[in-house]
Amino acid sequence: MSVRAEYMHEPHFQPLKHWDQLSTRLTAAARTTCSIAEFVTSFRRGLRITSSPKQGLGNISRYLQLSFIEDELEFHRKIESESAFLMALARVQAEEDKEKKAASKKSLNLDFGKE
Repeated sequence: MSVRAEYMHEPHFQPLKHWDQLSTRLTAAARTTCSIAEFVTSFRRGLRITSSPKQGLGNISRYLQLSFIEDELEFHRKIESESAFLMALARVQAEEDKEKKAASKKSLNLDFGKE
């Protein structure tokens, strides 16, 4: 989700195509890299994210490396085979975030109207 947030701030971001772009770049990065660090870099580069990585991205990379310390190849296989599931989870999370934001905004509007 942090990569998606960064991607949304890029000038070439296309709202109607961004889920397809994320999915395609995720799979391509899994197929063409050998390490988790390369995967993260390739994924961001594929999306043409020009900003420097957020601090949390390094933490994600370290977490993935520790989780798959035995076999980074297994990590790549899982990403490739589970990419549709990962994208579905990301979409659900994005929709939940959107609903929370709308509810918060609505609550603020209702509170403001009472004064």
